[in-house]
Amino acid sequence: MGNRVVSAAVLTILLLTLPKFASSEEITVFPDSPSVDNCFPFGSGGFRPNDPWTPYMGFIYQNIPPFSLVPGDTIAFDLGMMNSTDVQLDIELAIASSNGSTDPQGPFTKVVSNTQTPLNPRGDDIVGNFEMQFTVESPFNFNGGGLIVRFSNPSAAYQLNTGCDSVLVNAVQSDASGLFVLRFYNDTDGLPPYNEQDGGAIGAIRIIWSGDFSSTASIPTLSEWGMIAAAAGLILVGVFFAVRRRKAAVSS
Repeated sequence: MGNRVVSAAVLTILLLTLPKFASSEEITVFPDSPSVDNCFPFGSGGFRPNDPWTPYMGFIYQNIPPFSLVPGDTIAFDLGMMNSTDVQLDIELAIASSNGSTDPQGPFTKVVSNTQTPLNPRGDDIVGNFEMQFTVESPFNFNGGGLIVRFSNPSAAYQLNTGCDSVLVNAVQSDASGLFVLRFYNDTDGLPPYNEQDGGAIGAIRIIWSGDFSSTASIPTLSEWGMIAAAAGLILVGVFFAVRRRKAAVSS
């Protein structure tokens, strides 16, 4: 028995020292009835004459599951046509004050800067593959509900695109998915009340984040130190029985 207890304890410690592998979690916000018919913000550099989306614009969503972004994760958007210029802009995230609200609960977190060139920076003509993928640069925790995604500060190169490539895969507010709330654009500070807003052309989005099974489990478990202490206790019990057995063998 002693040897079996010691072996189990040693195995427990070995398992605790193994590296933890992260799983990939994916949240896709896609309409039931998608359209490809708008250039804000991925088909225009923001300074289109008489129709700019700058200084700020954004998409507002509701009923979004919780997620936790860390640097290296992905925020992706879906284009249904090729853009004529590489897209580079700042992307910021905020939690809405309530599910379905258009007001941010607190300050925005910049997760992508305009010096970054995303994967597939001009998109493609495939609807639903979320090919334009930005790498997250800063952590952001979201508890679920209403999410605001804000765009600003297009790079100097992207600003040269003063046309309007209608590339965005988008939805209207009344889409049956129940995920799309509002878009705002040509806004002075990116905060409500918004200068321009409507319920159309709200872009589809995908969040790909690194999920850790050990951190997302809701069932209470022993801490690692607690497990190590338990394993050490098992070892002591095993040693006790081994010594006792040896003494019994000598006595006989």
